[in-house]
Amino acid sequence: MASMIAGHDDETGSNDATAATPPRDTRWSAATGRRVGLGAVFAATFLMSTAVLLPTVTVPTLKKLPSDLDRSANLEATDAQVLDIPRLIRGDLRPDTGVPLRLDARVTTAEPTDDRTVTFVATQRMIRTDRIGGERVVNGFVDWVTLDRRSTKPVTGGVARTQYTDDPPVDLPRSGYQYTFPFDTGKRDYDYYDPGAQVSTPAVYLDDRRTIGGLRVYHFRQVIPVRDVSSPQRAGSRLKIPVVIAGRTRDVDMNLSYGVSREIWVEPRTGIMMDRTENIDVRYVGGGVSVQLIKARLHYTEKQARDLRSTAQEATLQLELGRRWIPIGLGALGLACLIGGGVVLRRPR
Repeated sequence: MASMIAGHDDETGSNDATAATPPRDTRWSAATGRRVGLGAVFAATFLMSTAVLLPTVTVPTLKKLPSDLDRSANLEATDAQVLDIPRLIRGDLRPDTGVPLRLDARVTTAEPTDDRTVTFVATQRMIRTDRIGGERVVNGFVDWVTLDRRSTKPVTGGVARTQYTDDPPVDLPRSGYQYTFPFDTGKRDYDYYDPGAQVSTPAVYLDDRRTIGGLRVYHFRQVIPVRDVSSPQRAGSRLKIPVVIAGRTRDVDMNLSYGVSREIWVEPRTGIMMDRTENIDVRYVGGGVSVQLIKARLHYTEKQARDLRSTAQEATLQLELGRRWIPIGLGALGLACLIGGGVVLRRPR
């Protein structure tokens, strides 16, 4: 009897439990699955569209000169020849030898600057590091030029002038590149402007055999033979100098002349000049006489080379992320969303 009662109670409890279980809401599950599937498909569309557009829309914004640049460049020489102007005027034509020099340049921006163009102001000064005070200054100038922010070339009709010493600025239109090479520099020659010679001449492409900081660089060479750069607007470029000729001292009218041989190594994607050497030759020439004023081989300081490596590595990383790795990641994620959304939408309800 007990067993019969027990069995009866179990059966009743089982029936009550079955009766208490609510039926599953299959309509809610189907709607949720459809929403999830469509959401995944929409997300896939967005991600894959972004992956396609990023290299063509976002990356070009990185290939643009900044509107708020403030950058310095420093070159040095350890065994230069330098003749002081006061000694030259007195007739002492023997330059000092073994002179340590440093060339300091600072580039900032000024008006006019807008979304399309930027005006660079470069202040450059050459000093003797074996002296102090005003006597250490060898020469200097301030240069203004308006550049196209995308092509990095001087803008026709834009600002282009140079101020030497305390003279008023002189308009000096130019066509060559100056403070940077173009983005996506090619293996070809480019006109490069030299403010000392006041001309744009070809920087000839040579090779791409060198790497700096893990980055392949293009090698260019520019050679400007010594030429007369004197003008009435350039103080000190025309002097009357006492010279001993055939045992007799006479005053000779002499003009400032300048030449340079320049080696440049450019990171091609950014146009950054990662290394540079300059063999400069400055002299006074006239009356069959040539007097050496400056002769030096300048190159980047170690800190300057290190800073440029860091700048180029960061810039190329940003370009590679925008051009390749981020689009690949977005595309893969979009493909995963598309496959997942398709599976959810096709699953039987």
